[in-house]
Amino acid sequence: MTRSRTMIGLLVALLSGVALPVAQAAQTDAASGTKATAASSTSVQMPAPVASTASSPLDGTEWPVKVTPNVAAAQHGEKPFDDAFVFANGKVTLTACAKSGFVPSTYNASQTGPSAWKIMTQQESPTAGKTAWIGMIQGDAITGTLAMMKKDGTVEHYTFEGTRAANKTS
Repeated sequence: MTRSRTMIGLLVALLSGVALPVAQAAQTDAASGTKATAASSTSVQMPAPVASTASSPLDGTEWPVKVTPNVAAAQHGEKPFDDAFVFANGKVTLTACAKSGFVPSTYNASQTGPSAWKIMTQQESPTAGKTAWIGMIQGDAITGTLAMMKKDGTVEHYTFEGTRAANKTS
């Protein structure tokens, strides 16, 4: 439950651009298993995703996912939907979200093991709002959370899971 609350807090902070208290930032890092070092200030600003000048090992991969609203979002009428992460040239496109005006974005990818990655990205649509995606890739599986802030300020939460698509040949 604590990890879930920490992830939700992180997602909301990513969407709103708010500085996180150092204690919460340290908790988030501890939950992911990475060590955190806190600066002497009382808050930590979440960094924006940065495009890598070199291609990412995730470039050229596609990850179809099933996105499922949490209980509260479902009570607000949100429905499950299919999407896909498509990594190319240091950016990620979410194919279903692109239909609502979300543009490809840079992403952070941290390798956590031989075939394991933690990914984070934020996207914005002029008509639909903002999204923050946090995912874990382990081998050919991907899981994670999505927070969507609609234009009216409503925030809905989802989870997603899927598997890597077979490599495509041209």
